[in-house]
Amino acid sequence: MSTEGNTLSSQAQLLAEPLEHLINRGGVEVPMLPEVANKALLLAQNSDSDASEMA
Repeated sequence: MSTEGNTLSSQAQLLAEPLEHLINRGGVEVPMLPEVANKALLLAQNSDSDASEMA
């Protein structure tokens, strides 16, 4: 499990490794964000946006 400097407890490691394997092989379906949530996420990541664009 690649934790990039983060140390997991032994219990978390037992869960993380099989979960990472399942995700990497495409065994987990993640639902798409609703349109409004997706827009909010895009605006939050855009340094040129402001609060008025959320309206």
